[in-house]
Amino acid sequence: MDDEATPLFRIMKEPTGTLGYVPLWWMRQFDSQARRNHCGQSIDRLLQRGGLSAREAIAVATGRPWYSVESTESAAWEELKALVQTASPGWKCGP
Repeated sequence: MDDEATPLFRIMKEPTGTLGYVPLWWMRQFDSQARRNHCGQSIDRLLQRGGLSAREAIAVATGRPWYSVESTESAAWEELKALVQTASPGWKCGP
């Protein structure tokens, strides 16, 4: 699934900038938690609004409220990449 045609979900570095991207199909499986954490907004709506921070994305992917993630953005990004690569070996999270 690691090709240019795969739709991507942006992972932002707080307060500005981009850390990278993960597959949109992977993030969509966590839509229910995203709605709980982000006032009813779907993964697709969050993407339209620019994506999530690494800490927010880890919270969504692990079924936790966003405020419960105590790791740094960099550590959360590394954790997120590991989760994606477990689900889809060979995927290289961008950029």
